[in-house]
Parts: sequence; structure tokens; C-alpha cells
Amino acid sequence: MKKRGLFTAILIVLCILCFKTYNPENSSGETYLNSSGNIHNGGFIIKTDSAYYYTNHNDNDKLYKKDPNGENAELIAGNKFYYEISLLNGYIYCISGSPGKIYKISPETGRKKLLVNKLASSLTLTEKGMYYILSEYDDWGKLYFANLNGRKRRLIAQNITRFSVTGDDVYYINSDDGNSIWKYDAAEKKSEKIIDCGASDIVSDEGSVYYTVKD
Repeated sequence: MKKRGLFTAILIVLCILCFKTYNPENSSGETYLNSSGNIHNGGFIIKTDSAYYYTNHNDNDKLYKKDPNGENAELIAGNKFYYEISLLNGYIYCISGSPGKIYKISPETGRKKLLVNKLASSLTLTEKGMYYILSEYDDWGKLYFANLNGRKRRLIAQNITRFSVTGDDVYYINSDDGNSIWKYDAAEKKSEKIIDCGASDIVSDEGSVYYTVKD
């Protein structure tokens, strides 16, 4: 694992990672998982072979889609702020509200299914399930993993400020340990401290972790 502590270099890397998405599946049930870098900056858009799905800031942050050529904007769902968007097996997973709850939405009908009935943030999807941080009162900062129906929750860590997912590894800033960086191995279900520092931000990509340090 590489470690980079130079602030300017990290900013450049963050900008690059913000525009990455992952496409482990491309069939009738399209799957395009937003990258940790993009989720880190709101996850307001995702591009597939068939459409753009995005938060329309010009229409009260409603959820829209467009053709791949950028034409034919179409409303999918309205009323609330939509962000941290991913597409899995043909369905949109996102947070609605700021902070908001986690929903699964049909791009064709706009029908919504509530998956997590708690205020959450930093929704990051994998093909096995979802990671998110709770943003409610006494539950604030708790990092959870749940299956794709929002059930079988598992507490990963508490008092987390930021996290980033790469494969089976979850890197997070632990505010209970001086904002040091820890890694959770989802396969082994174990956590360990990997960098002793006062980190303020973090993003991971392909086995590397990039972070900024508080002055």
C-alpha cells in the first residue's frame, strides 16, 4: 500500500478519482457503481452506456436522466435532494434528503423503495451490499454495512468522519484514535490501524490510500 502525504499531490489525485465509475456488469440490468472519489464529492451523476443519471441543480435537486448524447432530459423522481447515486442491476440506489434516507428507485417508473429508515451519509455501494454512516443524534458517526435490501446491518466502527471503499477493504478516519487511519477487511471482518496521523480527509483507489493531514 502506498502512502502519500503531500497536500498538493493529493488534491490532484482526488480530482482525478472524482470522475471514475466502475462497471462490473453491463447487461439488461446495468450496474455502474460510483467510485469513492465521486461519492466523496456528492456523487451527483453517473454515466452508463444508455443514460446519464444525475441530480438536476436547476430543478430543486430532483433526480433526472438524459440520453448518452446529453439530450432528452427526463424527470425520474422529485421533491427531495438526491445524491450519492449508483446503479446496480438496473436500479438506482441513492440518498434522498440532506442528510436523508437510503432509497432504491426504478429509473423507468420512479417508484421508490425505502431501504434504510435513518438519516445517513456517504452511501457507497458494492455488489455485496452498502456502506454508510449514520447522521442521527446518538448514532452519529457509526459506520455500517448492510445487504442490498438494507437489512442484516453490521456495525463496522464508531465515531467515523470519513471512509473510502476499495474492493474488500474499507479505509476510515477514526476520531476516537486521534484521527488515525484504520483499515477494515470485509473478508476477515477485522480492523487494524495502518497510519498513525491526524487525518482530515481520505480516499482510496486500487490498493492505494490518499489522505490529507490537519495542520
